[in-house]
Amino acid sequence: MKKYSETELAWAAGFYDGEGCTFLRHKRYPAISIGQNDPEVLIKFHNAVKLGSVHYAGESKTGYEIYTYRVNGYEQVQQVLCLMWKYLSGMKRAQAERVLQVAQYSFQVKPARKGGKKTPWSENRIH
Repeated sequence: MKKYSETELAWAAGFYDGEGCTFLRHKRYPAISIGQNDPEVLIKFHNAVKLGSVHYAGESKTGYEIYTYRVNGYEQVQQVLCLMWKYLSGMKRAQAERVLQVAQYSFQVKPARKGGKKTPWSENRIH
């Protein structure tokens, strides 16, 4: 069983509240993403919630390296949000609820695609 630190979860929620977002990929798959030019802070977030991964996402137009924390899928997104829920602002809670409701509805209406392909995203994992 994973052991979580309330202090680290409170920090993670504050960081996510200011820098992260919950959204739908392909109009139906929930995801959480946080982008930064320093992977260490994203690794700290990953270590706090113990789900998802950190990837090198490329270089910005101004030459900075960009790293992204990402967690995908209804269950994992819901789990990360549940861990941080009591520390999240009302705005982030509302955003998360809308995304999960739409995702849940979209799976009731339309079946998921079968198969999948390897993307450059999956090849750039650093943590």
